Amino acid sequence: LDGGAAVDRRGSATLTALDDILNESMSASIRNALDDDRISARRHVSVEQSHFTESSLRVRWASGTQSGYYANQHNKPNQDRHTCQIGMTEDGSVDWFGVYDGNGLHGQKCAEFARKEIPQEFEKLIASGESYLTAMEKAHMEVHKRLIATSEIETDISGTTATTVLLADDKCI
Repeated sequence: LDGGAAVDRRGSATLTALDDILNESMSASIRNALDDDRISARRHVSVEQSHFTESSLRVRWASGTQSGYYANQHNKPNQDRHTCQIGMTEDGSVDWFGVYDGNGLHGQKCAEFARKEIPQEFEKLIASGESYLTAMEKAHMEVHKRLIATSEIETDISGTTATTVLLADDKCI
């Protein structure tokens, strides 16, 4: 489970307490297998942050993640990643939010690859003159191809989903 961002021109958006959501999502079987300390160790909740765009749009965000529990893999790494890049273009008018949910044996490596590479590829495409939407689509596709082609990460049974939002000119893309 990953948290997201709320956007509100009046600044009155409220993010639900992500730790409460993670608590509620725990099934009874996991609660029986792990004590509170071991559950807390599997969680990460970031502090809420915010900023105002040039047109006074207030953007607030936080993230929360919890590694899954597998009875035969007690130390399985958390495969979720997220990124938030404020003012990522040269003029500072573009904000990037992304959630990357790894899956499979090397899902955390796939998610980390996507977290680093997709925004960088997007920036290169914008610098070359592509529109925001086209650059976003091409960045995801190009990084997908590179992930599959890399010999450093086994992608036959691993991968990641990428959910990204671009805030540009007070529009979500």
